[in-house]
Amino acid sequence: MFVTLTEKISLSIDYQYVDLGAYKGGYEILRRGNVIAVQASPIVGGDITSGEFMVGLQFNF
Repeated sequence: MFVTLTEKISLSIDYQYVDLGAYKGGYEILRRGNVIAVQASPIVGGDITSGEFMVGLQFNF
């Protein structure tokens, strides 16, 4: 939402919601000399979400 307060000053108000979904771990590579072992990472979690409220004040010269 964009509101003109005066001829030179305006105000903007915005809300943004982001849902990035669920996450789970990837793989770890373990190195010992010439041997490389790949192991699954046990990290599993819930959803990643974000709600942002932004307020901006703009001056026109």
